Amino acid sequence: MSHSHESARRTAAYFDADTAVKTEDEDDLALLGTVTDDAAAVRLRDQLERTHLARRLELRPTMRVLDLGGGAGRIALWLAESVAEVVLVEASAGLLKVANRVAERRGITNVTTVHSSVLDYEPDAPFDLVVDFGVAAYLDD
Repeated sequence: MSHSHESARRTAAYFDADTAVKTEDEDDLALLGTVTDDAAAVRLRDQLERTHLARRLELRPTMRVLDLGGGAGRIALWLAESVAEVVLVEASAGLLKVANRVAERRGITNVTTVHSSVLDYEPDAPFDLVVDFGVAAYLDD
């Protein structure tokens, strides 16, 4: 196993364990998949990122979006309201379980989750938009 793949495996294990203790309020997706326990900081980050995306992206109802390393789906589930399909790729099985439960509760049916490292994921078709927040910090050269 390459160093990058080993790093991805360790990162997934960290987030699986972290998610197991943070799922009491899984509807607050900003709190999951982060390395800080400062809830105010992660909620502000989430608000700023979504505000920025809303201003910069020209989302269309026909778009297919790829969310690489999208954690528990905080961006993917939000984008799903405006596009045809979102594919959420995440190495943490725990975070994907949360994304699937929240999507089901919210009646969101156009998000597909894929349990995979971003290093191993191979798309089956082109995407109109790719989002990737914070993944590079967990990959080495």
